[in-house]
Amino acid sequence: MALYTTLHLHNITAGREAEYADWFEGPHRAALGSLRGFQGAERYAVSAVQIMPDIPQPWA
Repeated sequence: MALYTTLHLHNITAGREAEYADWFEGPHRAALGSLRGFQGAERYAVSAVQIMPDIPQPWA
């Protein structure tokens, strides 16, 4: 079986970050784990301190 990595960027509505975190760590992660061949999921957040702050980032 081929190995793939997917990246999903999300812009969470302000004030709903906790709701998103609960969903991702709960039912979403459980659903991902039930997919055939799926090995894992990681969740990352954009840091408030950026290495190159003068360059616009579309996900910030």
